[in-house]
Amino acid sequence: MITFGGGHNEASGGAGNDYILMYGTTATIEGGAGDDRLRLMADVSTVLYDGVENEGADFIMIFNTQADILRISNMTFDDLLIEKAGVDTKITLLGGTEITLEEVRPNDLTIDNFEFV
Repeated sequence: MITFGGGHNEASGGAGNDYILMYGTTATIEGGAGDDRLRLMADVSTVLYDGVENEGADFIMIFNTQADILRISNMTFDDLLIEKAGVDTKITLLGGTEITLEEVRPNDLTIDNFEFV
């Protein structure tokens, strides 16, 4: 488990299946390859993805649709596949990465939850 808190924090999980807990004012997280579990407890969290790389199947807990952002490179909003998965939302990127947002409905997401670089 990787834990960071206070002020602005940055974490990178690298290869493998990581569990990253972030809290504090702001957080920037890159899970990397593998099936990661990310717990977003910062006031504003930004999670980084490469849209054309397969970075595994990530599970994001406590995604705040009013503040948190998925920053995705090498693709656009129209390239996303966003679907309901039980009580969660599953987002699939061009490279095959699957991002599950725990207890978030697809209709709760807006373009403001995404940045494309």
